[in-house]
Amino acid sequence: MNENEISIIWITRICPQEDSYLNDFLDKLKNINCEKIIVGHTNLVRDDFRYVPFYELGLDSMKLICHKKNIGVLASTKNYCLVLHADTCPDLSFFNEIKNLSLDDLTAICPVGFLDDGQRGLTWCNYAGIHKDPNEEYSTNSYIGGCCIFGSKNMFLKNPWNQNLRHADEEDVVYSRDLFNNNINQVCNSKLIMNMKRSQ
Repeated sequence: MNENEISIIWITRICPQEDSYLNDFLDKLKNINCEKIIVGHTNLVRDDFRYVPFYELGLDSMKLICHKKNIGVLASTKNYCLVLHADTCPDLSFFNEIKNLSLDDLTAICPVGFLDDGQRGLTWCNYAGIHKDPNEEYSTNSYIGGCCIFGSKNMFLKNPWNQNLRHADEEDVVYSRDLFNNNINQVCNSKLIMNMKRSQ
């Protein structure tokens, strides 16, 4: 797998702080030849990403997070999608690690996120919001955090997020269980590192 086969899809709110994060992330990834998409709202004016605005009844907030994730996947022109919250960015090492990665349409990967202080972010979690060991297998009391999930575009298209759920409706837990019920293998790959500004 090469970087030019991947869409990075960031999901945003109306939030100047997120624009600041995204501006830094885009600078960091300027030499990475992947598709970069921002869904939701941004005031950034740059020519190195594609903007997909999404409003419903004049609103643009995290309450529409599942809608935005589905729309971001639909907007992708690549074979693989890395779906992120706007405070999360792949470490540059991610793009070396994927060169040896084989990813099929029946697998969803959870990268491991780290905050600026080196602490783990909530990516591979127990239901209670406790970090799981990256080597621990998926179980129905655990989930992939919605702040970063990696898979084929086909996998996401066949397994969309439940758009009736909003932010804080345990949408990540529901999505992981839906993937499980649809025979999608969920794994954590500790070599795929995300840099996070907040723990989700």
